Amino acid sequence: MIEVLKHRWHRVVWGDRFAGIHLHVMEDRKFILNLVVIERDGDDFSVVDSALSKESLDDAKRIVEQGIPVSLVITGKGVIYKRIARNEGGESQQIRDTVEEYGNSGVAHSVTYNEHWLHLNLMRTEEVDFWKGEVEKAGIIPVWLDLGAASGWNILQHLNEVGSVRTGLFEYTFEETGLSGIEKAEGRAGQYSLDNDRLDGEVILPYASVISLLNAPATGSRKGNHLTSNADDAYYGKAIKKAGVVLMASLFAVLLINAGLFMHYHEKSIELTEQLSSHRSKLLELEQLRSGLEQKRQIATVSGSGTHGDFAYFSDKVVAELGSGIVLSRLTLNPFLPEDPRSERIAVKSNVMEVEGNCRESEALNAWINRLETLEEIGSVTILDLGKTRGNSESQFLMEIIFIG
Repeated sequence: MIEVLKHRWHRVVWGDRFAGIHLHVMEDRKFILNLVVIERDGDDFSVVDSALSKESLDDAKRIVEQGIPVSLVITGKGVIYKRIARNEGGESQQIRDTVEEYGNSGVAHSVTYNEHWLHLNLMRTEEVDFWKGEVEKAGIIPVWLDLGAASGWNILQHLNEVGSVRTGLFEYTFEETGLSGIEKAEGRAGQYSLDNDRLDGEVILPYASVISLLNAPATGSRKGNHLTSNADDAYYGKAIKKAGVVLMASLFAVLLINAGLFMHYHEKSIELTEQLSSHRSKLLELEQLRSGLEQKRQIATVSGSGTHGDFAYFSDKVVAELGSGIVLSRLTLNPFLPEDPRSERIAVKSNVMEVEGNCRESEALNAWINRLETLEEIGSVTILDLGKTRGNSESQFLMEIIFIG
């Protein structure tokens, strides 16, 4: 599982577009350039651009995008090719022995395996560094190095061809045991089928070098490659940038989610606050109604044979005409008559309402009485008692209203 994740991260870091540059070195520091740009789509690769048989790096500057991984393969003058019978299990020692013959520390090398042979290519490090520097002067930083024509084996073995393959500079011959010979060649290169793609022979080596880079999925697998430091700088630089992008995208997503949640709960809070305010208003209104009802219960009583329906009817008539400055403290419908010691019978005043209250001005009280006397249900209004309150600021009254039965 961890290896799968590493592979996926490695793919994210490198991206899906790569360039391969093939420099074929000639006398007097001249060279022939073949270049290919490859795009990866899932597990498929396709050529999206190329430059063939060029004698300067101008086309490379134009075609190779900044920042994409670039592999470099060098052939021609200065490259030594050795084909060694493979000692399975002892390949590392065979390679060390051969490299030591040419000076070890001052030699760069690359190796290609097939079933029976090791194809070893060597070049003096100062020569490799010179051509690497020439490529870097063009603003292109190679991250992988292959040496020699045999480095194309990882592609050559998959071409749908038998016998021989011509790349314009080399001709490869095959036997049942694999690659059997590499000869210099001149003339037009062939076209070859690789899976569903058609390849010009000139792009086989740079194409194969890109595949070599991709077959080294971890930085440790590049150890020993002459461009390891370039590769690590590019890899970790890209990794930091990609990690930064992922981190920023993650932070943005978190902030976006937080903002969404905040807006949702803020709107919910406003809605609940409005509901709470509405409920408080209704509760206050209910409390006021209860208080008013209790006050009316305290000042209003029904005696004798009267009913609550009668009381409501007559009290509404009386209160409807009430003026400002008058406050009622008691309404009694059909009040009891004083007890008669000679009789055990309880007597009431029928169709009579006693009204008790306070008023600030006698004119308001008189005006109210006049209005009551105009009602057809009322026969008469009589003031039974009228006097000042303790503070002399209001008059306290008791009056009797007789209704027409």
